[in-house]
Order: sequence, then C-alpha cells, then structure tokens
Amino acid sequence: MQIHNNKEYSLPNNLKLIIYGRNSEHKHPKNAAVYYEDNTLKSWIEAPYFKSDKMIHGIKNEEHSRQGRDVWIIHPHKEKVKNFWGKVLEEKPQQGFLDAFKGMKIIEGKEYAEMMISDGGMYFELQYLDLETCQFIKLVNWGGRF
Repeated sequence: MQIHNNKEYSLPNNLKLIIYGRNSEHKHPKNAAVYYEDNTLKSWIEAPYFKSDKMIHGIKNEEHSRQGRDVWIIHPHKEKVKNFWGKVLEEKPQQGFLDAFKGMKIIEGKEYAEMMISDGGMYFELQYLDLETCQFIKLVNWGGRF
C-alpha cells in the first residue's frame, strides 16, 4: 500500500528524495523521485520487486500445516503467470511498495541509500539504491515484521 503522506529525505551530494503519498498525483509503482538541490528532477524511482527468498517463497508453519492445507507464517509474495487455458507458465515476484529511506550504507566501498520495501502489510525487506544510476542493486536484506 502506498504511504499516506509525502516523505522528504536529504541525501548526500545535495540530493533530495521524495516518496509521494496516496493523495499526490504520483501513484505506485513510480511514486518516488530524486531531485538536485535546485529542485530539478534527477530521476524517477520505481518500486522494486521483492528479492529475498522469505518474501518471494514465504515461510510455511510446518507444525500446523497438513497435507492439502498449508499454514503460512509469511504468505508467498509471487504472481503466477498463466496462459489462456490456465496453465501456470512461471511465477515471478510481486512488486513491493517504497516505504521509507533508512539511511546511507557502505557496501564494498560504495555508498548506497538503504530503502525499506514493504508488502503494504506487515513484512518488509531492505534494498539498496545506487544514487548515481538511481537503480536498485541485487543485494537485499530480509527486514522482518513491522
């Protein structure tokens, strides 16, 4: 779920990140932008897809699950792509929601913006935004539960 109100954050190199809320004209998935200090747009940020195994495949409660009845601690966050006859062709991860900027983090000698990507409910993961390219890198950390 898209956040309620706009959130504005200061970034290094005189950049500014704005995550737009539900009442703005900018809607999910492209509801964030990086601006220069003179308020000129550098890049739009699109909400990334989930990358952690816990978010994509979920966590099953083995104690309460039985044959034919799965009980989930975390439901899988993936979409089934079906053909015309309903046969599942592939499963791909769902797109998350940009929730918050958590700070800057140095990974392998380079600084990245740590972003909280939520499922709109209880669970989130942390993904890292390269401020030069305005793209999310492949590294992801499981965040947990709100």
